[in-house]
Amino acid sequence: MVNQAKEHADDDRKHREKIDTKNQSETLIYQTEKNIKDFGEKLDADSKSRLEAGLQALKDAVGSDDVQKMQSASESLSKTWNEVSTKMYQSGAAEGAATGGDGQTQGTDQKVEEADYEVVDDKDKK
Repeated sequence: MVNQAKEHADDDRKHREKIDTKNQSETLIYQTEKNIKDFGEKLDADSKSRLEAGLQALKDAVGSDDVQKMQSASESLSKTWNEVSTKMYQSGAAEGAATGGDGQTQGTDQKVEEADYEVVDDKDKK
């Protein structure tokens, strides 16, 4: 029995790698679909079409059950997401700077006071 396990260890490792890669790919598909839906209005047409093309390529790779295709398509889609998210972040930062930087309303005259406090624990009174 131990000898059989040793003989099939390489097959088991390859099968596990295939399953892990497929699970990671399916997770990336789900996250990408969700993010496209959530950030659809913030994505420009070119970015959205690139993401959708990468998403379709990954779906096709998962359907083929080819580990190399799944890994390649996942890396490509992740790279595209990194580029798109950087672009979204930069445009969001530029908009934030135009509205006042930290998102707070300019010109408010609120007074902020520092106060000392002491933590009182009711357990110590027993």
